[in-house]
Amino acid sequence: QGGLQIWDAYTQKVHTLLTDAKANAFSKLAFDGQNALYFMTADNTIEKWQDGKPQETVYEAPDDLRIVSFAPGADGRWLVIQGWHVADGKMQYIKSLLFNMHDRQTVIDQVPVRQREGGNTQRYLFAAQGNAIAFHETEDNDNRVRVYPMDADGKLQQARDYVVPGGIIWARFSPDARHLFVRANNGLYHIDLR
Repeated sequence: QGGLQIWDAYTQKVHTLLTDAKANAFSKLAFDGQNALYFMTADNTIEKWQDGKPQETVYEAPDDLRIVSFAPGADGRWLVIQGWHVADGKMQYIKSLLFNMHDRQTVIDQVPVRQREGGNTQRYLFAAQGNAIAFHETEDNDNRVRVYPMDADGKLQQARDYVVPGGIIWARFSPDARHLFVRANNGLYHIDLR
């Protein structure tokens, strides 16, 4: 029987078996900071399970999207979803979207980036306190870092773009999310977000 087994690492015993998880094609698993487990199912949905609560569907992809990866924010409010945009039955390019799990709404249907056939060159990063999300590309020179700050209530603010004159290797927020440090192929860059 298919399902997802949740094991207790200390006792080395099965804690829970999610038998209704449509587990024949799991590909991604992720936890948020509240110990909720998110997983992708065979029918192109993202489910959530938390001990003591019933399993729930948090995102059902539309017909024109095939989910490739996802990541929940630490506070459980945001979900970044990356997937193939499908048109006329063909996978065209990878796009990223931002989904608000409290409102169950797609807030940004497509983060504006260069659209490439083939691989995914876009990365995303949550600030540790959950007060900003950044998107960047890893290919070419003059890559843009797009930062979405959040207000004290967790509402998304107007995006700000910063250009890094080189191919980006990684990016990291400072603990207070007032600074972003970007390692590019030609050096380390500091972006003041204040």
